[in-house]
Amino acid sequence: KVIQNLLQQNQANILALLENTDAMIYSLDIDMCVRAKNTAIEKFMAYFTDKPIRIGDLWLDYFPEGARERWMQRYLRALEGEKYSVQDSLTLDGEVKSFTTSFNPIFIDGVIAGVSCISEDVTELVKVNQYMLSLMDTAYDHIFIKDPERRYVIASQSLADLNGFASD
Repeated sequence: KVIQNLLQQNQANILALLENTDAMIYSLDIDMCVRAKNTAIEKFMAYFTDKPIRIGDLWLDYFPEGARERWMQRYLRALEGEKYSVQDSLTLDGEVKSFTTSFNPIFIDGVIAGVSCISEDVTELVKVNQYMLSLMDTAYDHIFIKDPERRYVIASQSLADLNGFASD
């Protein structure tokens, strides 16, 4: 009875973590079958399929045909041990939305057992970035951002013109 209570408490804690965000969270095993998911990913995937997402189902079966290969390559990359993120934009209900998806290998006893994914809607952040870049390009001031190695990452058009290089 004690072990059963601890297991139930552990499951409730994990469910609370999965559901305590607007981010879309799911995990896949090495065969790319669904092992865990939250409500946010179910709602999002409803744009692409009427099938309810079930634990144990092949994840790529829920994807439109044209997107399966790209997403399979992403999962395979994580299943090879790489932790990384990508940004995608797509049109939903007539509006362009931007999402960042992070892929993280799941290790059990040092062996890759799957991949966990978190996707977040970054549409507003992308819009703010685009707006700030447009302001930068119309500014008379010389504005720039450098990386830790002191290389220019972004430069205003006025600074690019002054130094004779492209600001792209």
